[in-house]
Amino acid sequence: MSVVLRKRGAVNSFPRKTEFMYHVYNCLAKARLSFSSFDIQDHQIPVVFVSKGRAAGMAKFKKTALGVTYNLEFNIDAINKDWDEMIGNTIPHEVAHIVDHAINGKFNGHNRIWQRICMILGGDATRTHSIPVEKARQTRKVLYKATCGTEIWLSMQMHNQLQRGGIRIVRKTGGRLTSQECTGRMQAV
Repeated sequence: MSVVLRKRGAVNSFPRKTEFMYHVYNCLAKARLSFSSFDIQDHQIPVVFVSKGRAAGMAKFKKTALGVTYNLEFNIDAINKDWDEMIGNTIPHEVAHIVDHAINGKFNGHNRIWQRICMILGGDATRTHSIPVEKARQTRKVLYKATCGTEIWLSMQMHNQLQRGGIRIVRKTGGRLTSQECTGRMQAV
């Protein structure tokens, strides 16, 4: 078995996993039949499942001294919300990226070559999905009120810099932001 590129956040089981894997392996078999130069076997492409994130699926590559390691990654939230879209488009979409890279030796994005491969594998060759999925991370922001009266939401990184004694200037007004201007209000975005 090949190396799994993502371990953090990976999920081992979920309902219908066996059925989903059948479709992944079926698509890989179709790729081997359609493209004679694509000879990567199923066990050489680990399939990883994650519970959250904006991407419905991802094809991952990593060059090593021994060659290229490939992984397919799929979002369980997206699988549960739109099974048909994941089977009909996301699997061919991600497998097409791996086939394209394996055949051409480089990542071509969503260009015409990739589109052709994706359509041969049964996908519609669209770049994005419309499945409403949950973001993997929530970002927090902190409200500051500058000396000029302007209210600004700052990232946690910027907030921490100010708490350690940093100073920021509001470009439009010239107002200053320091740790004293923190209102203490936070929001998750």
